[in-house]
Amino acid sequence: MPLRQDWEQDLPRYWFDNSPFKTHLMNAFSSQFPEGEKFFVDSVMNFKSEIQDETLLQDMKIFSHQEHWHSFAHKQYNIWLDKIGVPVKQVEQLTYDTFRLIKEKDSQRACLGTTMCLEHLTTIVSEFLLSHPEVQRQMHPHFLKLWKWHSIEELEHKSIAIDVYRRVGGNEPKRKMLMLITLGYFLKNLIQNTILYLKVDGQLWRWRTLVDGVSFLFNFRNGLVPCLIIPFFKFFKDNYHPLNISHQQLISNHAKI
Repeated sequence: MPLRQDWEQDLPRYWFDNSPFKTHLMNAFSSQFPEGEKFFVDSVMNFKSEIQDETLLQDMKIFSHQEHWHSFAHKQYNIWLDKIGVPVKQVEQLTYDTFRLIKEKDSQRACLGTTMCLEHLTTIVSEFLLSHPEVQRQMHPHFLKLWKWHSIEELEHKSIAIDVYRRVGGNEPKRKMLMLITLGYFLKNLIQNTILYLKVDGQLWRWRTLVDGVSFLFNFRNGLVPCLIIPFFKFFKDNYHPLNISHQQLISNHAKI
């Protein structure tokens, strides 16, 4: 389902709990999506001619449609970030260069594997966001609407990339190795971009930034790292498949954006 939002309205600079750290972490995550979504779609649709299963072909079409709309929505987000002085163009260029490097050095199947891994990472982050109403309540409604919409659709198409990967002969040891490589790229860029945003905003070396960062990432009740560790490592099970974990109730609970 397409999402169109009014980015011309007056929106708070620190839209997530009035916290520069939380806000810029999510801003940095968002800034990578326009280039990332294009890479995802290309990586999956490169194998369209090799897929004979009509159901999977239809799922691939839905995947492509949803990812194009995600790219559109986050481009509008990026335009807003640029208007308020966040150096998003620098991050867009870094993201473009990263995916260009991956495409130049890796085969199409490895690129599909990278997409499969990034889809797992976005799935577990989406599950986190939709599972923690106390975190949602800290977000400005405009941004919450975007993240909920995106998260729901990530859960809806969470299995497409891995289904295509396995259907075209992707092997299991390579799947697990690709996750380790992909995680390295993902964390490097996310950390680098968050630091850049905080630095340019004059918030990098503030005590509040440190406190918020440690709390949001590591508190045991709803910290990102404790909440994501177990879902992340499920990917390394030999029989792993995204549909083995049901998110239908979570999707239904948030279906009305």
